[in-house]
Order: sequence, then C-alpha cells, then structure tokens
Amino acid sequence: QKVAVLTVVSRESYSHSGVPEMLGNGIGRGIVKKADALFFTGNPTGGKGIKGLAKQTGLADGGTLSTDLTPIIDAIATVSGNGADPTHIVMNMGAWAHLLKLKATDGRPLINPDVANATQPQLFGLPVKINTQCPANEIYILDRAEILSAVGTVDTDVSRERYFDSD
Repeated sequence: QKVAVLTVVSRESYSHSGVPEMLGNGIGRGIVKKADALFFTGNPTGGKGIKGLAKQTGLADGGTLSTDLTPIIDAIATVSGNGADPTHIVMNMGAWAHLLKLKATDGRPLINPDVANATQPQLFGLPVKINTQCPANEIYILDRAEILSAVGTVDTDVSRERYFDSD
C-alpha cells in the first residue's frame, strides 16, 4: 500500500528560505508515522490494503501485565518456542511507563534505572523500541527476520500543475 502526502503550499510561502526543507522534513515524519500506524493497526477502513500486526491471527499471547514482568518472559519463551528468534520488543510510551513503575516487594523498581535511561533500553537482552503508533497497552516481541516489508526513501516533489495529486 502506498503511503503519500499531498500538501498545497502557495508559491510565496514556498519561496521563503528554509521552507522547502522544513516542509520536506515534516512531511517525511508524517509519512513514517502513517507507515508505522499501518504496520501496527493496518488500514483503518478495512477492505484492501495492509492488515496490521495487531489484526493478525495466530500471534502468541503472553497475557496481561499487572505487577510483574512474567508475561513478557512468557511471551519471549513462546515466540522462541515457536521457532522465531526474538530481536526486539516494541511498545508505546504508555506501556513503557507502566513497566518502569513496577516495583519489587521491597519497593525497588523492577527495571533498573540505568537500563531504563540508557540510549537503547533493553529487557531480557532485547532492545526496547518505543513507537508512538504501537497500540496502547500492547507489547510486541518481534523477530525482524519474520517481518516482510518493502520500504524506500521518502521522496518529495514540487509541481505547479493542477493535477499533480493524481500520481
């Protein structure tokens, strides 16, 4: 499924210094967010297009997080037991915040603050990737070798033609 953005900008606005780069960067970030949303939740209108990860059948369910990290350990074990090689854990910031608040019976955090604040946080040896488009309250244990995708660079183009939007 193609992900694209069409933005109409006046010639006067576009001619200001830095505006083309600013627009290109902003549009690029928007396209990446849309592609991430499609990856996790799929086409919001259903029908043809991408069936997101959250809508796939047959995914291993590690259970519900409550007061400890056992469901994540169980999910890693299940994914491995199913023949995958877990390469990373993906969640949104709300799920990560929930994990960071979990405490042991003596009041210490279950996730060491040094790990939580690292440039690349990890859990059980797997890098944790925070993605704003990951559904709330869901954590994915992924094997990058099992995910098929076709991506390319974000290209921008400018046209003064009226029907440019019919690409």
